[in-house]
Amino acid sequence: MLLPFSFAATILFSSIAVSERELLDCAKVIEPLSRVACYDLLVEKLGTNEVSAPAPERKFGLRKPFQEEIEIKIIEHAVTKVSRNSRGQLVLDLSNNQKWQQADQAKLSITSGDQVVIRKGFGGSYYLTKSHGSRSLKVRRIR
Repeated sequence: MLLPFSFAATILFSSIAVSERELLDCAKVIEPLSRVACYDLLVEKLGTNEVSAPAPERKFGLRKPFQEEIEIKIIEHAVTKVSRNSRGQLVLDLSNNQKWQQADQAKLSITSGDQVVIRKGFGGSYYLTKSHGSRSLKVRRIR
């Protein structure tokens, strides 16, 4: 039963051409094959160009097997939330809905609203700096 809602969420985030009401109407269909047919019609409404693989930035920082497909080496976004984990390491939510956690003990003052740059390093490592700064933190993506 969870599958239709996961699929519905994907459609919701991929385009505004399909309304929430249309998704809810499909979710109300009792018979499984009819419900799938309803969702298929919504996908056709979106068109084949709308439902595609995630943008390379969405995969940036993910662990293998996704990591091998990524061509981008750097992203820059605003920090929307700053918190600390139980070890006192920074946990940063970015404006692109990614969440990154400090993976070393370096010190760097970051506040909500700061622009940060994350660069891909060697061996699957990633480094975060402020947009106009030189000090960096080793980070790993957690969402």
